[in-house]
Amino acid sequence: MNQHSFFLKIALVVCLLSHPLFAQENSSATANKITIDLVPVGDPNNTKDIPLAPGKISFGSVATSYQIGKYDVTAEQYCAFLNAVASKSDPHRLYNENMSNDPDVACITRSGDETTGYSYQPISDYCAQLPITYVNIFSTFRFCNWLENGQPVGEETVGTTESGAYNRNVQGVFELVTNSKWNIPTENQWYKAAYYQPAKNGNFPYYYSFGTASFAPPANSLLTPDAPNEANYCLNGVFTTATQPRLTPVGTFINSASPCGAYDMAGNVNQWTTAAIVSDPTKFVVRGGSWASKNYQDLRFSHVSFVDANTSSSTTGFRVVYNVPAKQPAPKSSWWWPWSN
Repeated sequence: MNQHSFFLKIALVVCLLSHPLFAQENSSATANKITIDLVPVGDPNNTKDIPLAPGKISFGSVATSYQIGKYDVTAEQYCAFLNAVASKSDPHRLYNENMSNDPDVACITRSGDETTGYSYQPISDYCAQLPITYVNIFSTFRFCNWLENGQPVGEETVGTTESGAYNRNVQGVFELVTNSKWNIPTENQWYKAAYYQPAKNGNFPYYYSFGTASFAPPANSLLTPDAPNEANYCLNGVFTTATQPRLTPVGTFINSASPCGAYDMAGNVNQWTTAAIVSDPTKFVVRGGSWASKNYQDLRFSHVSFVDANTSSSTTGFRVVYNVPAKQPAPKSSWWWPWSN
């Protein structure tokens, strides 16, 4: 192929892609897809945090680079999920009526019935950006499956919610699919994203005590959302929000991200991890603290809660990880021209 023919073919492809019919078809295919904002977590094979006492387990070491949700999954994103897979029926109860009825966290409204079908919408623009709650760990697995499968539209079955990142075996148990991309964080992935500070400015790497990139307990004032080290929790018996709902939109405290840039790693909602208790594999680790936490210790790195896999509550939500390293920016081209000075 000569050079002229090559560039002619490129030009034809560009023309086709820019044609109104092609553009319309392409946009309609992606119109209802959600976007998960991600932040990179690098420094693979980092050291673990220092254990609290001899013989205690330490956390934070992850062998590979990955990306984690910049925010918790929101009501708006979860509505898109429900509209895609639970509009005709919802056999796995991905929708919980408390998502609409609990005044502390209500953020979704459902309309329709079994005959006409269901439709799900955020209660308001404000509620759209609240983290979703009342999700058990199986609902989070199914959300990951939906992402892994490309966000398809269809009933809750294989190819939408029952396989992908976690395959449901004949016993009804979800098993992690090797090399799947969209997952719920392992405890180490969550811990590293919340507390780990890589080496910087000549300092050794270390771990913060709180997911707000701080060693000191966070404040909880909405009067200063742009101040560092703020979180949504019930400090000294005072809720962050004076009225219901008690949740705050994700990323409200704009200067209180974790070292990697993930928001609400302290307070707002507890978050599921895939760490199951060895002595009772029906219970999983949740971390981070919530809007209802009445002590800053609940937000601290050392605090762990163990929750039954089937439990859905007003204080627990989730974020996802994407097990693909972030793309590095391409190096700038350096051209050498023989006639340049």
